[in-house]
Order: sequence, then structure tokens, then C-alpha cells
Amino acid sequence: MTEIAKGEAQPIGLQADDRIDMKRVLKTTGAIIGFMIGAGFSTGQETLQYYTSEGWVGIAGAFVAYACVFLIFYSFMVTGVRTGMCHSKDIFRYYCGKRIGAFYEMATVCLLFLVSVTMVSGAGTVFGQYFGISEAIGRGIMCLLIMVSVLAGLRKLLDVLGFLGPLIITCLALIAIVSLAGNPDGVAHAPEFIESCDPPILKASGFWLLSAVLYGMSNVYPLTSYASALGVRSSSKKEAVFGAGLAAIALAVGASLVILSQLANIELVYDQAVPTLALVQHYMPAAAAAVFAIVLFFGIYTTVTPSVWAFAQHFGDDHSRRYALSTVLAVIGIFIVSFLPYEQLLNAIYPFSGYLAYFMIGAMIVKHARLFLEKRRNGE
Repeated sequence: MTEIAKGEAQPIGLQADDRIDMKRVLKTTGAIIGFMIGAGFSTGQETLQYYTSEGWVGIAGAFVAYACVFLIFYSFMVTGVRTGMCHSKDIFRYYCGKRIGAFYEMATVCLLFLVSVTMVSGAGTVFGQYFGISEAIGRGIMCLLIMVSVLAGLRKLLDVLGFLGPLIITCLALIAIVSLAGNPDGVAHAPEFIESCDPPILKASGFWLLSAVLYGMSNVYPLTSYASALGVRSSSKKEAVFGAGLAAIALAVGASLVILSQLANIELVYDQAVPTLALVQHYMPAAAAAVFAIVLFFGIYTTVTPSVWAFAQHFGDDHSRRYALSTVLAVIGIFIVSFLPYEQLLNAIYPFSGYLAYFMIGAMIVKHARLFLEKRRNGE
């Protein structure tokens, strides 16, 4: 029997009694929201390419996408609860076997780095578009925050994300509501403008449902370590599922509000690198806009930091010398590569990572189906 199989037979924590600690659930929910908001969601560029570019049906796409995200979180968190695994190498081999698991491990290292590059690039764009200062300064500040936070380890990181996540999505929802209220009639005319605008809006794919599924699948790579680690920290399976479900609902509702606000103001945002910031500058006084620009910056921070943590986990455990060295080298590399254009980076990397995840999703479905049938046979 392999070490992974042995691990599966050794439940950890308190999952047997299925107790739910609401304080821990809300902290988990906040950490998930903070992780998922990221550069694409908080800047509005991800929402624009995956959902708004498809018109009104993009709202349905957002709910499909976050249903996929919930299922991925559910799978990894339950695996963490059940087995105690929180390293991506073990998770990939658990689902895909040794050889294919090793391939996904290598792919994840590359994609975590590239996704982190897009987020740091987005941070620089926020600084340049709003404050009018060098984008390099914004990227440098973000990289410094990432390095300090990742070197502090997962426990400190979750404490920070659990606080920032709900705060940031609340602020983004407020921006969306104010922007939608400012021009509600614009929603009706948005599809016509989207079809004829020049330059055309970048799209994740040519079909709304495919875009939604690609978005969900693109989250497989950073979530292997992060979601399973959240599962290990949960007291029960119900607690893990409850936290992931609340986060998915909050994110889907928040994304829908952002989509509606972009549709209402499509002529304003369609060609903007940071659509959310364009809405803030248009509808809010200067002082409030400055506050929201900082909120956007931290929205990027809450996702890129756990992504770099997951990257460093491939080379060593928290606080080890290899972990620290890989963190420092990764952040330096991310800073250098982040000078590529933000919109093009996001449009190239995110859909590609979604396509690459098809087999992994299939393997996860088969694995959980086998576990379910095994429980039925054993009368559990």
C-alpha cells in the first residue's frame, strides 16, 4: 500500500462528530473570498473578459463558474480533512497516480508563477492608472508585501486573509451598486455595443458556458495546496463544506453586481486595463476613490500571496531554508516578468490553465465516485 493510500485510511481532526464552529467557518469563508478575489476580480478585468464580454448571459456564467470553484474547494478541503494531506504533490498523486500527478506538479509550479506575474502586473497597473506614478513602484511594494507575508507562513497568512476577504468584496459590491445606480439604462444597450465596439473586448473564449467552466478549472492549480490546507485546519467535513459554500455564494453575487455595473457603463470600461478603477474615478469623490484604489491593491494581495505560498510549498515546508530561498527567488522573478502588459497576460494564461485542467477534473470526479461507492458497499 502506498503512503498516500495509508494516509487516506487515517482520518484526522474531529470530522467524525461533524461539529461546526461558526467562528472558524466564517474565518475559512473570509480566507477563501480573499484568495479568490485576486487581481482579475478586484480590478474587473477578469469579470470583463469572462462574463461581461458575453452580455447578460455572463451573469449565469458567473454562477456556473463559482459552482465549479465550490466543487474544487469541496474536493480538496474534504481530502485535507480525510487524509491530512496539504502538499500539492501528494494531492495530485492521490487523484491522478504517480506519473500524471508528477506532470501536474510541474505544470502547477509554472502556472503558479505565471498567475502571480499577472497579479503583480495588475498591482502596477492600479498604481499607474490611479496615482499616476511609476508602475514599477506599485509592483515593488506588492512584491515586498508578498515576501514578508509568505515568509511568515500559512497560519499568519490565513489570519490576514480571513480579515481582508469580506472587507474587500463588500467594498467592490459598493462600487458596483453605485456605478449601476448611476446609469441603469446602460444595461439594456450593452449587448449591442459589445458586438460593435472597436477595439473588441478580449474574451476568454467564444462561448459563455465554456468561459465559465474554464474559469472554474483554472483554479485547480493554486487550490491544491491552499484548499487542502484549509481542510486540514477544519474541525469537520461539514465545517469545510459550509465555509466553501458561503464563500462561493458571496463571490457569485459579488461578481453578478460587478457584471451589471460594467454592462451599465460598458462604454466607459470596455477598453480599460482596470475597469473597477475607471468606475471609481467616474462616480466617486477623489478621497473615496483613493481609498478604493488602495482596497483594489489589497484585493490583489489577498490572492497573489497564497499563490506564491503554494509555489514555495513545492520546494520546502513553511520556515525551512529551501522554502525561504524559493520564496525570495520567486518574488524577484515575478517582479522582473511582471512588466509585460497586464490584460494580455491575463487573457493568455488563465484560459490556458483552464484547458490544461480537464484531465485533472475528470480524475477528481472518478476518485470521489469510487470513494462514494466504497462507502455504500461498506454500509457507511
